[in-house]
Amino acid sequence: AILLCCKADFEYDLPTAYSSDPTRWLKMSKLVNAEHHFGLTYIATGRQTNGQYFQCSTSIPSGDKGPPIHTHENESEGFYVVAGSLTLIAAGKEYALGAGDFFNVMPGVPHSWFNESNNATELIITFSPSGIEDMFRELDEPDADFASIGIKYGMSIVD
Repeated sequence: AILLCCKADFEYDLPTAYSSDPTRWLKMSKLVNAEHHFGLTYIATGRQTNGQYFQCSTSIPSGDKGPPIHTHENESEGFYVVAGSLTLIAAGKEYALGAGDFFNVMPGVPHSWFNESNNATELIITFSPSGIEDMFRELDEPDADFASIGIKYGMSIVD
């Protein structure tokens, strides 16, 4: 399957240590790991997950047009909407996501997102396998070139 999209019509049990409230889990995670790069708060890096995944949180402001349509050669990218709403574009189709929705984009699938709502959107994003967190560290440097750094990590902008 190229895409996986789950609507929030089921209850998801997070580990007891994090509570069953995803918002509380997000807040607790920020206290544990305070690394921030390129607008992302790192929750778990490849070093912590033995290379299995990289997980981060972010807040997408109202009116944010998102990144250019792009692909990841190596990673799947999963978006979990904690609060707010987001329009995700994947494989040429638009998907409206709201709080509790999850959408996974497989490697090689062109995708982007934007927030047309009047409120910020809170997301947890998971890349699998890990490695792309190093790209975001580099993009946080002054005068970083998005396209050339992206290519180094298997990310390509789609014209």
